[in-house]
Amino acid sequence: MMVINGEGLTSRLASTGDENAVQREADHRIANSLQLLSALLSSQGREVSDPAARAALEISVQRIGAIAGVHRQLYRSHGEDGIDLCAYLMDLLAGLQGSFSGENRHIHLEAEPVITPSDFAGIIGIIVTELVINACKHAYAPDQQGVIKVVLAIDTARGFTLEVRDRGCGRADARQSLHGLGSRIVDLMSRKLDADARYVAADVGTLFLMTGELPST
Repeated sequence: MMVINGEGLTSRLASTGDENAVQREADHRIANSLQLLSALLSSQGREVSDPAARAALEISVQRIGAIAGVHRQLYRSHGEDGIDLCAYLMDLLAGLQGSFSGENRHIHLEAEPVITPSDFAGIIGIIVTELVINACKHAYAPDQQGVIKVVLAIDTARGFTLEVRDRGCGRADARQSLHGLGSRIVDLMSRKLDADARYVAADVGTLFLMTGELPST
């Protein structure tokens, strides 16, 4: 019986020109791990009686589900020159809509097709996920219907503007960022894009605005 470790397998597959097999195996393992982690957290959440702890676990499950969606889309685009950011966001937001379907939350997207590198799309997806989850959880009262709107606009110079807005309870000070994990993730991802990201004053609700440049594909 021959035993080949991971490094040896990678080298062997690469040497025979089958690099894609390595990527497919890695993607398969990541997908299985995310699915298992989500199932474990969901199971744990059903056993927790404290409402705050249960809510924290639910948000973690939603984050993992969104990350899995990001991974699925990037996996589908593997080997291509880029990914349609509009179609990618539609799929991502459909998944988030499903997770909040029982909470009277409605997520709308306005965007036009544009091809971007997959890593750029992945970062935008993570930012949008955190902002939408936050709005779904905190912008409206639990028994109140609420709309979260995501707008992606591209200008002729390949600059982009991303807006995530709601018409909920608003923020005490739009200049201040939230101090939770979600806000730290948004800040970090925005820096990776070298984009200007901030909350701006809105007549009603909360408005997050990010501007930057699209990378070339």
